[in-house]
Amino acid sequence: MAPKLTGDPPVPELTGSPAPKQPGKNRLADPLPDHVSFDVGAKVHDLANAIRALKRAELPLGATLVVTAATGTMGTATVRLARHFGVSRLVLVGRSAERLHAVRPLAGDVHTDVVALEELPSDWAQEGGLTRALRTLVPQGADAVLDFVPEGPATSQALAALATGGSLVHMGANRSPLTLPMIAVMVNCWRVVGTRACTRTDAQEALTLLARGALDAEELITHRYPLAAAGEAVAAMRDRTEPIWMAVVNP
Repeated sequence: MAPKLTGDPPVPELTGSPAPKQPGKNRLADPLPDHVSFDVGAKVHDLANAIRALKRAELPLGATLVVTAATGTMGTATVRLARHFGVSRLVLVGRSAERLHAVRPLAGDVHTDVVALEELPSDWAQEGGLTRALRTLVPQGADAVLDFVPEGPATSQALAALATGGSLVHMGANRSPLTLPMIAVMVNCWRVVGTRACTRTDAQEALTLLARGALDAEELITHRYPLAAAGEAVAAMRDRTEPIWMAVVNP
């Protein structure tokens, strides 16, 4: 059977278009393993983005990792991949306790705690409630934060929950300014890293994990739409009134 193909540029979030079934001559085309669906193939670059963020965190073995916006595409991909990067403990942050508990099983045997913003005091955004909640769970501080929050103070408050020498990797396009003074970053030797996408090597590593059966991403795709319902798919991704991890649109 001719291999399926996937390759650069990254597949947009809601395409899910089947890759060509015939091998091409493009040097940037990578074979999609026969047992991996086209839908998962369309999500390879989401998985690769999570791999890139995990690499940039430079995690020690046995790391404690905080993941913000843990119930979205990047959060769920990170949770699924965490054990491949030596993570021994996850702390998942999100708005909804119900949605966080639904994500929890994706971590497998990695010890996982959750912090739901809806369960914090109503003034958490102004009074550092997220930092306190994280410090209660991890008094010594987390080794890293992978931050996918698109807006608001959660980024700054998660940063303040790092251990000395810890790293915050941001891939959420948050426009809110950091509220911590740079002297805090200096004294605590924190690293703040921005990254926006994956490399081809990251995508190939995601494909290798899929090919070897070390990574199962099928259950991450919670929503599938026909092409005629593309507008509905976009609306669902924007308003997020229902739980949605990854979505694809099939022609």
